[in-house]
Amino acid sequence: LAMTGATPRALAAGASGDVLLSIKDMTLADGALSIGPNLLPRLLQILQPQRGAAKATRVECAVARLPLRNGVATVDRSIAAETGEMTFAASGNIDLRDQTLELAIRPNTRKVLGVNPAQLASLVVAKGPLLDPKLTLDTKGAAQAALSIGAAAATGGWSLLGKNLLNQTGDPHPCAYAATGVAAKAPSTSAAPAPKPDGKAPAAKPDEVQKLLRKLFK
Repeated sequence: LAMTGATPRALAAGASGDVLLSIKDMTLADGALSIGPNLLPRLLQILQPQRGAAKATRVECAVARLPLRNGVATVDRSIAAETGEMTFAASGNIDLRDQTLELAIRPNTRKVLGVNPAQLASLVVAKGPLLDPKLTLDTKGAAQAALSIGAAAATGGWSLLGKNLLNQTGDPHPCAYAATGVAAKAPSTSAAPAPKPDGKAPAAKPDEVQKLLRKLFK
């Protein structure tokens, strides 16, 4: 990971390279909120308000694989999380230059849940400051919302990102795809595989970037 700058924020803003953050077997206990955007607790709360804020949630895995180019990461389902109740995959962008994000998050319920999939939002849009993004439910206009993510960048690739996200249904292990870019061949309880080795030692993750990424999941 190449970085230039005189301050931690400037280092993150100029970062280029691939960053992989993977968390396994984490518990969001008793509704306790930590600093940062608290995306997972907030997603679970708005999608399942009946679950209650005090219910502990086991997070089986959470993955963020970010191809950073000059402080900007284009995300194509390379952010994902799995709990015992739901799975999430996200597409969009994260901009470390101005500390903002735009993500379309696709939730899916697992069959063990007594949740009617028809009542689940097709998409959740997270947009705004990196540490305090606004979450918006989209139950009907999912395609339009997904295709609009990143529209300000005026890149044709965003339409493809949105379609890829909406077409990824029924994948029980989105963490595997998020980590490798390759869908799992069959359901498995094992941990998501690591990216294929390329003969190079993995790049060290500077503290500033690592801290920012970890706050996405807490």
